[in-house]
Amino acid sequence: MQNIRGFLKRIARKNGITMGALTTELGYRNKTSLERLMNGSTRDASLERFEENVRAAFELTEEEQAQLHEAVQVARQGEEQYLVGLKVWDFVSGKQPEQTKELEITDVLTGSPVSLKEAVRLAVRYAPAFEKHA
Repeated sequence: MQNIRGFLKRIARKNGITMGALTTELGYRNKTSLERLMNGSTRDASLERFEENVRAAFELTEEEQAQLHEAVQVARQGEEQYLVGLKVWDFVSGKQPEQTKELEITDVLTGSPVSLKEAVRLAVRYAPAFEKHA
């Protein structure tokens, strides 16, 4: 996840400038304004102006533009709320979650791998036996 501080450090490094020079390049009089942005203690209007200033000051790749937008949204909403928003957007837009590694199940008696279907079949078969001992 991208935040403003990380984004600005990468842009400064890419362009071979210091954070002080970056402050000037973005039209701020001192580093305090930039520090407030990086610490998340600024208003939405300042975040919008910051995003516009960065786009005007630097030629950003498509990927960098997306990272800038993400960093501003994270600053605006907070990291947790931003992640929740992404999950909701993925759900309502029909985007499928990324495939995760296949679930690995091991038979405790033999130590050999068992398919999920087989594990469920065995669980259903032996579940009544466990209920009697509970």
